Amino acid sequence: MKNLLFVFISALGIGYSFSQEILPKGEVIEEVTCDEDSQQSYSLYLPSNYSEDKKWPVIFVFEPAARGPLPVRQYAPVAEELGYIIISSNNSKNGAWNIAFDAAEAMFTDAKTRFKIDSSRIYTSGFSGGSRVAVSLAVINDHIDGVIGCGAGLPNLPQYRPTSADSFVYVGLVGNKDMNYQEHLELEKMLDELGILNNRIVFDGKHQWPPSSVLREAVYWLEFQAFKQGKKVSQNFNSETLLERVAFRGDSLLIKERLVQALHVYEQAVQDFKESDKVDDINDRLAEVREEKKLKKYLRRDARFNETEQKFQMKILKAFAEISQTRLQPTFDSTAKTKSWWMNTIDSLQLISRNKNVDKSNSAHRLLNLIWAKFATESFTYEAAKDYEMAILLSEIWIHADPENVWGLWSMAKLQAQVGDTDFAMDYLEKAYEAGMKFKASLRVSELNALRENPRFISLESKLEVQGKQ
Repeated sequence: MKNLLFVFISALGIGYSFSQEILPKGEVIEEVTCDEDSQQSYSLYLPSNYSEDKKWPVIFVFEPAARGPLPVRQYAPVAEELGYIIISSNNSKNGAWNIAFDAAEAMFTDAKTRFKIDSSRIYTSGFSGGSRVAVSLAVINDHIDGVIGCGAGLPNLPQYRPTSADSFVYVGLVGNKDMNYQEHLELEKMLDELGILNNRIVFDGKHQWPPSSVLREAVYWLEFQAFKQGKKVSQNFNSETLLERVAFRGDSLLIKERLVQALHVYEQAVQDFKESDKVDDINDRLAEVREEKKLKKYLRRDARFNETEQKFQMKILKAFAEISQTRLQPTFDSTAKTKSWWMNTIDSLQLISRNKNVDKSNSAHRLLNLIWAKFATESFTYEAAKDYEMAILLSEIWIHADPENVWGLWSMAKLQAQVGDTDFAMDYLEKAYEAGMKFKASLRVSELNALRENPRFISLESKLEVQGKQ
């Protein structure tokens, strides 16, 4: 894999033959089939002014459930604004590393033959498990310049974790209700110690792809780092636009008296813009926060909440480790955690999540996110082993923890279809649509083949097709 990446990136600076296929510009293309591997495809966005007269920066994206079009739509506004190519795999998903690496190889090879790419501005991005893939690819090749990691930190395997020898920059995006929020806090400290330039942007949200506005700030930050390195950047890039966005984010937190969070935003801005004469106002606001009498109290309270949350996380992980033995059924061990225990724990956390105290509420949301993410991952494992009974049971708990999770509802629909419960499968697909499922590609998976002649399925297909054209 490392050799392939090196060959691919090295080849970008020399002449080669472009594919003759003409692809639309300025719109999201849900599926482009790779020329050398027809089993691999990706979703694509080319800026409306794309041409082969110059080289373009690119972001290769990895999605944990192979929903390639989803992040492309999120990235499209800033890609159009700054002139970026976005390429997002329709095959890469959580699971074995070779699945993601095969998808990366296919995308990189295809991009080499189709597009004119700026070899000094090649980036990777991903969400959740895809974020870990994005980091691993930057680690195993020195020519990837930066990573936008969303909702997760580093890979667990040591060979894919960064060291002080790595030179890419990293911007982490995480929701304030994301179960990996604590991981992002620790990641920032780790990258600082390694000397890897990094930034952390927190937005209001759960374990999810960030909104387009947050991705815009992240791409602007990458562009700013390229600018400071003397690289040629987009003619539409303006560092003041980035500074204004960061200042707005910090000021919004300050107004809400979120002093710890505002402190972090202002400190990051001062660090990034230390050579600019336009950072004086930020310096003044940073001094204001540091002089605030309540700051020390809030720092102590923040540390206390983080410690309490981490202890509860350990409790959840310990209970989760029992599942393979108990299968969530009552046993002779009265302390074993059954399905009822999990449902009751979720109900309690959902009650706390409605607390008026923002810190308590966000902490409960993060723990709920942890629960559904663990059950989702385990459900995929049992599905792969064709143990559909257990996969459905785990998905029930997943959906109980996050009833509006499109991914969960769609996954449950696939499971019900595979065991022949077509009515239940359609119920969950329709719930997924009502919760925000957007792409017709979501219905093309082989697990839903048994539903294709179902009138409800055909109707849903039509709705998604119409929605995709809007």
